[in-house]
Amino acid sequence: MASFLRLLKSKNTYSSEGLLKNKKTLRGISAKDYFKYAFRFLKKLKHYFFYNEQWVLGYSFNPKAIGVDIKNDVKIIPPKDRFWADPVVVEDNGRYYVFIEELIYKNGIAHLSVFELKENGTYTEPTIILKKPYHLSYPFIFKEQEKYYMIPETAHNSDIQIYEAVSFPFKWEFKQNLMENVKASDTTLLKKNDKWWLFTSIKHFNKGTYDNDLSLFYADSLFGSRWKLHKKEPVKQNICNARQGGPFFKIDNDYYRASQNCESNYGYGFNLSKVQTLSEIDFIEEEIYCFTAENFKNILGVHTYNHINGKLRMYDILTRTFKY
Repeated sequence: MASFLRLLKSKNTYSSEGLLKNKKTLRGISAKDYFKYAFRFLKKLKHYFFYNEQWVLGYSFNPKAIGVDIKNDVKIIPPKDRFWADPVVVEDNGRYYVFIEELIYKNGIAHLSVFELKENGTYTEPTIILKKPYHLSYPFIFKEQEKYYMIPETAHNSDIQIYEAVSFPFKWEFKQNLMENVKASDTTLLKKNDKWWLFTSIKHFNKGTYDNDLSLFYADSLFGSRWKLHKKEPVKQNICNARQGGPFFKIDNDYYRASQNCESNYGYGFNLSKVQTLSEIDFIEEEIYCFTAENFKNILGVHTYNHINGKLRMYDILTRTFKY
């Protein structure tokens, strides 16, 4: 009912007190409009009781182009009691390991898991690699000096943690905190121009979001340097293309960044942009691809994208599924 009342108020520029006092204003809302709001409210109730919004995975080996082909790409559907999101793919000795956020609905918080995807379309059962008493997501994986590292999203613990693989891909050991007392989302590293660049979205207020700003930090070394905030902070302010949407990937000599489009709803779509300038004083990118769920009946969004050397693309897809 509270949602219904908020819908009513959203159509007026008056305060709630003004609405109560001004009966003429209330009479100005037509019976047809009341019916529309009530219908929307009932739809929300129906969705709450009967449906889950489930993240599934989509992929294609040897894709002909960057981007996605929702209709023809292969889907990996998790069991109905959970979702699989934020895939990050690592190719290691010709084998493809997919790291995911796995959330079992009854548990309420997510852990991180990994499975192996084979070119014949089969895949192994996901194995839990990291579980905490707080929510985990976006397991960003990278390799440095023959060692694998992972930066999970730990915004609910107000830090940016980094782990080292002691037995890849299943066993990980906490290394250190890169930052503390910060609520950072989808942290992604890029090593370029002899520096480490850290892209992340920071929630500055308790009731704020991560969707509008992209912050950039840099350091001379991964562990021995203090991260410096970019002079153009934030380097992007746009709900349509600021928040990170997957690992950087390289084609020829160019780097490409995936970003989320949260304009209509969280996970609504994503973009791919070529990095044109990355320095201590500037960051410029050119958008070359954009996807939204606008024209898909049963697809609500895509928000994490991987491109692995032209051999594999993988992403997550937000769908609506029946609970029972």
